[in-house]
Amino acid sequence: MLIHEKGYGDHAGFNVPRFIDSWDGMATSVNLFVPVDGRVVGAVRLLISNPEIAGINGARHGLDIEKKVRISAPAHAVLGEVMRFCIDPDLRGSALYLSMLRKLRRIARAAGLTHIVAFADLQTDDAASAAAVCAAEVAKGHVNKAFRVEVLPGAPQPPAEPTRSLPSCSGDDGTVTVRTGATLRTFLRSGAKIIGDPRLDELGTFAVPIALPLTR
Repeated sequence: MLIHEKGYGDHAGFNVPRFIDSWDGMATSVNLFVPVDGRVVGAVRLLISNPEIAGINGARHGLDIEKKVRISAPAHAVLGEVMRFCIDPDLRGSALYLSMLRKLRRIARAAGLTHIVAFADLQTDDAASAAAVCAAEVAKGHVNKAFRVEVLPGAPQPPAEPTRSLPSCSGDDGTVTVRTGATLRTFLRSGAKIIGDPRLDELGTFAVPIALPLTR
């Protein structure tokens, strides 16, 4: 699902039926799979804060996300990271999607984490659309200013001519509203907050950093 939809098979080095990396074999990685009628329809990976990796990389939390951004979190925060959150397109935003997040939260709390961080895919390569979605959600109060996120050098640059603009609707007053995609919308419904600006990921769509508290 992740390989084909995000285009891994079209990139050099990713022409493989399975996408693996160095985190897979670590004791601080948890992989969750959701089968329905004998078929896996969803999967997600949780990385638990790893002091050894943090020391090697000179980072604070020892998470994969720190390759892309520097995260300043509250002093008491113990972070984990959600990666590879993928689900059958017909089930996005569904009760099953939310149940996966609830299960993740239980696992993360049991590991002593206070927050889960992630990049939520905005499903667009249009910088203006990505900024508009985030600004609209921040205006609704979906932001946590206790976190500070700095994008590290080396981020991909957006295309000169975007090919995946988000759908929009016009109000009676003539204003145009860009619709929030299912991934970010589901995270926000679960209590997550935006903690930084959108960043273009390596596979061509913008994503925004979020933090999901585990105390709710």
